[in-house]
Amino acid sequence: MLGGQERSDPGKVLGGRSEATREKCSAGRSEATREKCAAGRSEATREKNAARYDHAMSEPSARASVTISASCADVYALITDLPTMAALAEEADSMEWLKGSAARPGAVFKGHNTNRAKSWTTKCTVTHAEPGRVFAFDVKSAIVPVAHWRYDIEPVEGGCRVTEQTWDRRPGWFRKPAAFATGVSDRTGANAKHIELTLQRLKAKAES
Repeated sequence: MLGGQERSDPGKVLGGRSEATREKCSAGRSEATREKCAAGRSEATREKNAARYDHAMSEPSARASVTISASCADVYALITDLPTMAALAEEADSMEWLKGSAARPGAVFKGHNTNRAKSWTTKCTVTHAEPGRVFAFDVKSAIVPVAHWRYDIEPVEGGCRVTEQTWDRRPGWFRKPAAFATGVSDRTGANAKHIELTLQRLKAKAES
């Protein structure tokens, strides 16, 4: 007793303060860590999405347009019909849905392609499907990004204008193996020619 009052146990007080401080600091660190991790995840997600869709803000490796005397809806229907597109597109032999059965974001289809004695397959995931306006998809060979293809349709007097464009997404190390597998060493030049052919066939089909 000191001055009629019970003296506090220094060890108890110190221990209590230490425990409270430890809990408070631990909670603070946990909260700060959670906020930091959440910020990191958000930043990583933004970077991942930006990397995936940077082709939308960069120049395509090949592009061409054609004016067609047909409605936007009719042309969109042809572009998103896999058997029709397989018949119109150069190198394509056939296409079939693997996930889903119609053009909508997230749907997946497989492409079977040939170039003389070479043959290969690709897996395509639909990224945009706006009836009468846009159809676009990412292309992979196994798990390796290959390209992004996009068709934009806009109304014009007497019909519509279709722009087909592609972005080469192959990693540098994959270009030589891809050239060997497809028999095409100049993929950019080949795609430019193929787009011209595809659009002319699309025009003929839509106007027939």
